[in-house]
Amino acid sequence: MDETNLNFRIKEMIVRRLELKHITPADIQDNVNLFSDAEIGLDSIDALEIAVGLEQEFEFPFKESDVPSLASINAITDLLLGRREE
Repeated sequence: MDETNLNFRIKEMIVRRLELKHITPADIQDNVNLFSDAEIGLDSIDALEIAVGLEQEFEFPFKESDVPSLASINAITDLLLGRREE
């Protein structure tokens, strides 16, 4: 799967799992900080839900040390593709 498709699947998962009624996957920019952006404004509970979604939908073994990688769509994509910053 290419990065563009993966990014979109991640966005769809986030919008669906967090029941974001005011945002569509296309509204989320790949580099925007999901937790500080006023439009999106996710919180720590949302981060937990995203982590569970990654485990369930992408069969990704999420670890506590992966939490900083939830900051943006691109960071999540890098995490899933094994491009973690160590």
